[in-house]
This record gives sequence, structure tokens and C-alpha cells, in this order.
Amino acid sequence: MSVFETFDRKQLRKQIAAKTGEMFRIRPELKESFKSIDQKFWVQIDDTPISYLNPALAKKQGLTDENIDRLRELHCEMTELFEIMKMSDPENPPSETFFSDCVNLIESIEFLMQREWGFTQDANFHSWWFKAPHCNCPMLDNQDRVGSNSRVISQICPLHGQKTKPATDTSAV
Repeated sequence: MSVFETFDRKQLRKQIAAKTGEMFRIRPELKESFKSIDQKFWVQIDDTPISYLNPALAKKQGLTDENIDRLRELHCEMTELFEIMKMSDPENPPSETFFSDCVNLIESIEFLMQREWGFTQDANFHSWWFKAPHCNCPMLDNQDRVGSNSRVISQICPLHGQKTKPATDTSAV
């Protein structure tokens, strides 16, 4: 079963749009900033902008409308995936492979994004993996390493580290 089949996507999209709408209500300047960008670069879920693509980079890379449409779809998929992960408990996941499936899906989506942007597909330039819900690998250390073949993995990260539990010594009880 796919990670996305675990949840009702229609309900999920409504939930994301509601959260983004609430963010715009609290910080109206964010919504204003979207108005200055050509609407084709907006990433939207249920007609609510959640992000936008870099128009200058799109022009520099010579992206087609098809590339831009696919990038918007991929950003929506990543946003939905992160929302699903937020709603899931690492201690009690929906399936045994749920979080490892999510990690693999994040990497796959990043490769597809690189392809659509016209970049070399290279995991050394991935950055979504350490921004994923429940990841506790050091974000700043990993941001500094984007572009290198080095990653800093927290051994207690439920997504990327060793699944270790403290030993329980019952002899003293």
C-alpha cells in the first residue's frame, strides 16, 4: 500500500489549505507577496497558494510550461507527504515500513524535482530529507553540507538513525 493511500487525500488537501489560509490570516504580508509573482509559478492546493517557484531560475533554466506544471505537482506531493508524516506517530506507524517508505519517497520526489528544473540528478544537493517531520538530524549542519557527499545523521532520528531503545535493566527492580 502506498503512503498516499494511507490517508484520504481530499481531506488532507483541505487540511493543508486551511492551515495555509490561517497563516495568511495571521500574516497578511505573505499573501501580498504572492501577488507580485506570476500566478503560473504559484504552488496551490485547493486554490490556496502554499508556495511558489522561483521565476528567475525558471527563466534561466529555460523551463517549459510542462516543467512548471510538473514542479507544482511535485511540490504539492511533497507538502501532502509531509502532512501525512506529521499526522503519523513514529512510535506507532501505520505500517512497519511506513517511515522508510516516506524517506524513499522524499528522495524520489527530490530527484524528479531536479530533473524538471534541468539540474543534474544528485542526492548530494537534496535538502528536503532533513526538513521532514520527525527528523531530528541537525538541520544547520546539513544545510551547510548541501552539495557535498556528507550528511550528519542523528542516531536517534526516527527516520534516518539507528532504531535504538535504551536497555532496560530489570535486575535492580
